[in-house]
Amino acid sequence: TYTAGGVAKSVEIPVTVKAPTYNLGFLADPTADELPADAIPISSQGELAALDQSDTAGKTYYLTRDIQLTGEWSPIYGFQGTLDGRGHKVSGLYISSASKEQLAALFASAYDAVIRNLAVEIAPGGVSAYDDTAGGDEAYAAGLVGHSNNTNYINCYTTGGPVSASGMAPYAGGLVGYLMNQPENQVTNCFSNCEVSSKSTQATTSNTCMAGGLIGELESGDGYQATAISRCYATGNISLSYPGGSSGRAGTQAGGLLGGGSRLEVRDCFALGDVTVRKSTASKRSSLFAGGLGGWLSESSLERCYATGFVSGGYGSHV
Repeated sequence: TYTAGGVAKSVEIPVTVKAPTYNLGFLADPTADELPADAIPISSQGELAALDQSDTAGKTYYLTRDIQLTGEWSPIYGFQGTLDGRGHKVSGLYISSASKEQLAALFASAYDAVIRNLAVEIAPGGVSAYDDTAGGDEAYAAGLVGHSNNTNYINCYTTGGPVSASGMAPYAGGLVGYLMNQPENQVTNCFSNCEVSSKSTQATTSNTCMAGGLIGELESGDGYQATAISRCYATGNISLSYPGGSSGRAGTQAGGLLGGGSRLEVRDCFALGDVTVRKSTASKRSSLFAGGLGGWLSESSLERCYATGFVSGGYGSHV
């Protein structure tokens, strides 16, 4: 309805709504990278699991076929090589909260590594990191890597889910739970469509709780230069729950793409998921941060980015 010349008028406009569709496949050619002559093939669940027992530093591995995981997966710790999926998918990833894995993902941790051209499909039972140690500790959950430093993620994606982390200081991300990179590292051509949730079970003065559609928290390890994330997206819904308490830190953050981040260059990225944060109304000091793209991004630049999800926060939230 509108008014023209003092006369109230109305008009009906037919609108056809078409749900967006996305080709959940690689964003770049997954076979474009040339393999070194001494690259090591992986063709089975057993060979993939054996990386946990291996000295992987400086070595290149590649998948020769899709791999279907059976049973509950035991995450691979301390990967330091290059893994090229060659466009193949690892399916059936399942880690229950009953396993009490503090780092729950295909790879528990990866440092000074490169992971590229790899897809991970999470089983309906999901991936859950859970910590119940005395006094509490950190828990990391993700589809690909739980905790990571100085690692390149190129042309990778995760589907299925959900992904969840619970503990005193939980981190959850569709692709990576926590990542600290140097400016020479990159996250590019990656996406996730997993639902992600993070639940803090204890509030303290130094507590942290992170949830991001792609990465729970992404930081630059260089105090002066920024690290880049480009051509990435996430479509899953994000939720964060915090019990309240005395924490005054900006450490409880949820975002459609990144939960939190510092010293970043974010380019050509988007997020579609709804973001919801909640805490106990009993506490007036602790703060929660929620954003369609990022919950809390400091010393960062954003270029050609957008978010379309509905963002909501409960008592004491910054939205």
